[in-house]
Amino acid sequence: MAGIRLESVTKRFGNTVALDRVSLNISDGEIFTLLGPSGCGKTTTLRVIAGFETPDEGRVYIGSRDVTMLKPYERNTAMVFQNYALWPHMRVFDNIAYGLKLRKLPRSEIVRRVRWAAELLEIDHLLDRYPHQLSGGQQQRVAVARAIVTEPEVLLMDEPLSNLDAHLRLKMREEIVRLQKRLGVTIVYVTHDQEEALSISHRVAVMNRGRVEQVGTPMEVYEKPATYFVATFIGRSTVLDGRVSEVLGSGMVRVALEGGLSIVGTDMEGGLRQGERVKVVIRPERVKVGHEYNGENVFEGKVSLAMFLGWRTQLKVEVGGQEITIYSDPRRAPLPGQPVRFYIDPEEAKVYRQAGSA
Repeated sequence: MAGIRLESVTKRFGNTVALDRVSLNISDGEIFTLLGPSGCGKTTTLRVIAGFETPDEGRVYIGSRDVTMLKPYERNTAMVFQNYALWPHMRVFDNIAYGLKLRKLPRSEIVRRVRWAAELLEIDHLLDRYPHQLSGGQQQRVAVARAIVTEPEVLLMDEPLSNLDAHLRLKMREEIVRLQKRLGVTIVYVTHDQEEALSISHRVAVMNRGRVEQVGTPMEVYEKPATYFVATFIGRSTVLDGRVSEVLGSGMVRVALEGGLSIVGTDMEGGLRQGERVKVVIRPERVKVGHEYNGENVFEGKVSLAMFLGWRTQLKVEVGGQEITIYSDPRRAPLPGQPVRFYIDPEEAKVYRQAGSA
């Protein structure tokens, strides 16, 4: 198996810069996810690694080899596409075996590898069927089998679960993690689904407008988002606008909000100054509900909306002209129109500089 390194990769399509000096180090044998919204450059990055796109600037390495100018078939990678790309006129066996036949392997070796991959993915009983006779989940497994049967150093997966229903997506996430553990292959995975990225990855690169905003473990990008974009793209958040009214030291600032409110939060930018316009990002699951809290960062408001979500109830709370989302124990959740008191730990109020702040 092999790691992957991208060095200052830039890719343009006409006047559009799809990738802007992207540098990544992907370790051998990890599941590395490219996460971001549509148009952020994640699929283009995957295609550059695969060799389907050639960078205008920068270099691409797989293991110790510079593969920047190599053809896709020279890189020993395999790709699972979003639409599976199965041949409709071929049986499952022949779809899986297609790449091996192109390599002109002996028939006995083709049969051995196809049966190995099919058994691994629990589709060995489907080898005589055609794609139209399979469910979406079964087709997805065939596509994965076709990729791994060539024994690639790197497995590239472009939103492979997006066509599946929610329940099957959850199951297939588990299967991908188990598959990677058994094979030890390096997986580069593309998705716009943050939950998917956080649940399966060893590390995540969050991308936006052709650039990498942050690389880290799922815990790191969730707990310590490096930028305002990462903080609001990952997780569900309330965003409050305000100005820094006081720099408190130790990385803390006090922010004046609308309606005469103020909140103490963590300076995530570093070097925020008094008077700067900022955005305060608060995750609803980190808000502590209860009347036992007093002092700084304690707020009281009225519930405007309550939504039962099973193990928790989501509340929209009006506080001094602001609307803050919080979660409550459904067994003790207040009803719309009722008061609620809650506390926000200063470390859980992430403060970022607003664009164009003076």
